[in-house]
Amino acid sequence: NSDVSTYLRGIEWLANKNIWILRMGRNMNNKLLSKNPRIIDYAFDKEKSDMLDVWFFANCDAVISSASGPDSISHLALKPILYLNALPLILINSFQECIWVPKNLFWQKDKSPLTLTQYLNSYFLKHIEYKSNNVIIQNLSEEQILTSIKEFWLFVNNKKNTSKEKNIHQSSFWNTIKKNKNYTKLHNWIHPKCKIGSSWTNQQNMNFFD
Repeated sequence: NSDVSTYLRGIEWLANKNIWILRMGRNMNNKLLSKNPRIIDYAFDKEKSDMLDVWFFANCDAVISSASGPDSISHLALKPILYLNALPLILINSFQECIWVPKNLFWQKDKSPLTLTQYLNSYFLKHIEYKSNNVIIQNLSEEQILTSIKEFWLFVNNKKNTSKEKNIHQSSFWNTIKKNKNYTKLHNWIHPKCKIGSSWTNQQNMNFFD
């Protein structure tokens, strides 16, 4: 349950590239406050319907989601998806074209960030499970969301945004996840365009991949 206002900088950046954005959803807490005519808060639109929900997810060019369920329609329609604030990391949708960026996790005791292995071992589906295991959940910041959306835009448009360091991070991520005890249960074939967010891994400390 993320704050929609933290997405505003990122989607306005997209809108300034002549992209139309529809904010989807139902039973939302807050409206998306933007004056940009290309940003439509469809979640509060009086013309909203189940049929249109399905149509938009099936016919869009790409999706930004938090892995909440309806984005599965876009997956079936072979649309690329950017997962932001998505947990748990071990459930990364390795079978599809996507970029996955989880929330930030820290240890309660000393506020130190979790390593990648610790992220993957935090296979929790409820907030109370993180709390009982002394893990603090922190939403992605506006800046993290903006940089992830910029990365996704290059990804969708097949524009190269690679470096030796980013390639090493991707390899390190998949090598680590394959060693996890839940890997064979949760994953099989890995889509060649399934990635952990490079802009996010670049922001982690030097011990993240240990």
